[in-house]
Amino acid sequence: MRIKIKRFFLVTICIVFTGNHAGAQQSNAAIFRQHGLDVSWDRSGSNRIAYSAKGSDGYYDVHIADPAGSADTCITCNSALLPNKHIAAPDWHPSGKWLLVTVEKPVHERSSFAALPGLGSYTDIWVINSTCTKAFKIIDIANDKDHGVIMPHFSHDGKHIEWTNRKKRASVLSHGRLFGFWTINTADFDFTRDSVPVVSNVKILEPGGQGFYECYG
Repeated sequence: MRIKIKRFFLVTICIVFTGNHAGAQQSNAAIFRQHGLDVSWDRSGSNRIAYSAKGSDGYYDVHIADPAGSADTCITCNSALLPNKHIAAPDWHPSGKWLLVTVEKPVHERSSFAALPGLGSYTDIWVINSTCTKAFKIIDIANDKDHGVIMPHFSHDGKHIEWTNRKKRASVLSHGRLFGFWTINTADFDFTRDSVPVVSNVKILEPGGQGFYECYG
């Protein structure tokens, strides 16, 4: 393990030191927003990014912008189709027409702190279109302290989705449950002729037994 770590850092250092050689391309970076989460780049070629950010009401919402930060639009703010609580973790469908998002339930025990992006309690998975004029709940999570959901993603062909599902809340008193027990979930994804999203063939994976899992794609 130590050898692998050293090799990784060596490659990183070489890239940094050789970046100005002939033929290398230089990139410039600029911050257009001080706070944001869950960036997803539209793979359809529209040159848009989706991300979530906390608004003045204290809740996260989903924004769409171009990479320079212009044309920044909050598509879920005050939506009549969604509970106006935490809405986050957008991921683009390869068509560029739809997004997977996590949405806090409208009513639940405890405060919305437990439903923050990355904590995921009292949260379901929805599919919305890029203007949020259509919204569908596709994964309904049990409304209790144990369950939660984070990080939904489309496959690159759009035919599958995956997410991380909590089945047991965290406990410092239980062995191995410091962050709770989570599973990796996958499912087939499609649309009906009326463009209604459909999820089927859900599979639950725990390749290392009960523990903490977190998926990024």
